[in-house]
Amino acid sequence: MEALYLKSTGMPHREICRICRISKTTLAAYLKQYRDGGLEGLKILRYKGQPSRLLDHKDSLEAYFKEHLPRTTAEAQDAIEKMTGIKRSPTQVRAFLKRIGMK
Repeated sequence: MEALYLKSTGMPHREICRICRISKTTLAAYLKQYRDGGLEGLKILRYKGQPSRLLDHKDSLEAYFKEHLPRTTAEAQDAIEKMTGIKRSPTQVRAFLKRIGMK
């Protein structure tokens, strides 16, 4: 919204980017979103994030954990690292386990 306001004052894009600490590409995207959808278009968050690399191993991990229920997150974290070579924090492991339906 700040970038849009500064644009409305006639400020050059270079200055808008400096003040708002955004890239030229980001400014161009904001202006396009405003042009296409108005203020409501700017409010839509389109970032989807990156898919977890653990999802590639979902089936094998799910089967393993059904056979060998982990008692702790640390135990699940260790098993995931041994099976996949992917090291994740306890928070990420808990989120993954929840995503595959484990409590």
